[in-house]
Amino acid sequence: MKALQYILGTMAIVLAAAGCTEEKSGGSPTSITFSPQTVEVEQWASVQLQYSVTPDGADVLDAEWSSAAPEIASVDDMGTVTGLSMGETVVTLSVGEVSANCKIVVTAPSSYIKLSSETLVLRVDESETVTAEVFPEQEEPLVWESADESVAVVTGDGTVTGVALGETIVTASCGLMTAECKVSVLESPMLGDYYYEDGTYSRELNPEKEPVGMVYYVDEDGCGGRIVSLDEAYLQWHVSPGARTNAISNTDGMYNLEQVTEEYPGWETEFPAFAWCAYHDGADLLWYLPAVTELKHIMAGASGLHWVDSGAVDEGEISDSMWGDYPMPDGPEEDQARLDFSDRLVAAGGDALLTNGHLHWSSTDRPEYGYCAAWGLSLSSGSKDFDQQAIERSVRAVARF
Repeated sequence: MKALQYILGTMAIVLAAAGCTEEKSGGSPTSITFSPQTVEVEQWASVQLQYSVTPDGADVLDAEWSSAAPEIASVDDMGTVTGLSMGETVVTLSVGEVSANCKIVVTAPSSYIKLSSETLVLRVDESETVTAEVFPEQEEPLVWESADESVAVVTGDGTVTGVALGETIVTASCGLMTAECKVSVLESPMLGDYYYEDGTYSRELNPEKEPVGMVYYVDEDGCGGRIVSLDEAYLQWHVSPGARTNAISNTDGMYNLEQVTEEYPGWETEFPAFAWCAYHDGADLLWYLPAVTELKHIMAGASGLHWVDSGAVDEGEISDSMWGDYPMPDGPEEDQARLDFSDRLVAAGGDALLTNGHLHWSSTDRPEYGYCAAWGLSLSSGSKDFDQQAIERSVRAVARF
């Protein structure tokens, strides 16, 4: 009897072990098949791709999804495809060494609501109107709604107003169609704030967002300002010492860029410093090489000083009339502030703000001089000087937000 019990117990253990092994053993797939292999999706709509693996029950936990043209159709890690622009692309599912492709055709939408902005950044009490295009036209009225009216409210014409710090979603609805706009209500920007790809900013570095620059200038109304690029280059103003331009503004680098692009069809290769700045990427902003006074703005902001156009009288303010051509601002507090500003650039993955006395190129030409020269500024001493355009100097890009 004891022998029989022992045999039955042993068999139960073996069977249990076999059951556990069968349940856990999915193995890697030997093939993947999409069904269907061509999928149509309307622009701005989403669809879940369907597929099967061989053998059945194979392990797909390490699946990786990718789109050959993410600007046409994107795909998330669950295989949900969203049409972004009309055209064709291929979505690939890979598991280990096995992969399969699904052709995606993005077609014109049969109906939609398209908003003028899908993201909105506001200050408290600041308003901005979002417009909506509805296709085809509907008899039903367009209805606007805020998910959290304690953060932002919206009126019937799509005007969104910030109420308090935070984030919410504003939705436009017409019949069964809806469209959403993400609204972020922020405090006014501060000198040294990190500026992110999504148009928001913060004092402390947010590891979940992509920083593209740092605030060095704040507008008087506190609703905008200018940022300087995280990275820095070492480039020529012009590749040869023979250029004369109308880039003569001391205060507007965007104006100087327009003069160069209009005068020289091959400016991208002839003016490396201008081109590096103009083709700088980040937050869909227009980047450019700063004019000489805008370089003073950078030094002032990095020194913790607010720039005013004239008549600076309050502590912590500075204007051009106080500056002159040589050292300004200069003092232990300003020196330390510039070091801190530089450290913050490095913390965001950027380059240190080189302040060892050499010039940073401005976009301001000096056409009246005997040989072709352009203005620059030392970001350590504040001294304004000029140099031959063919000489390489440090370059930072700036943008207005």
